[in-house]
Amino acid sequence: MFDLIPEILLYLFAVYGMLSLIISAIESITKRKNIKNPGVKLVILLKNQQDTVEGVIRTILAAETSRDIVSDGKLYIVDMGSQDETLKILKKLKRNYDMIEIFDMNDKELIFKEI
Repeated sequence: MFDLIPEILLYLFAVYGMLSLIISAIESITKRKNIKNPGVKLVILLKNQQDTVEGVIRTILAAETSRDIVSDGKLYIVDMGSQDETLKILKKLKRNYDMIEIFDMNDKELIFKEI
């Protein structure tokens, strides 16, 4: 009977250690995922990209990584004077995604005003 006590204690410590390790790993992963980097902004400059703009923007917004690294969760898009339907497509996307902010090339400096 007394021979089993050290063995039982050893197993209890092993289980406690394993549970502590698992909990620490989970906390580390969740904390790292929620880290926002102050001053980091995601800015895209576009000009005459009507054929690709919608796919690119939707792909970026679908990626969780982009939301995890930017400080304010916004995607800033600067239209650099497009002559095609790029701006119209961007405005349509803005109605569906409120995290999109659209600027023209004259207002692009406003993006960095808060940094």
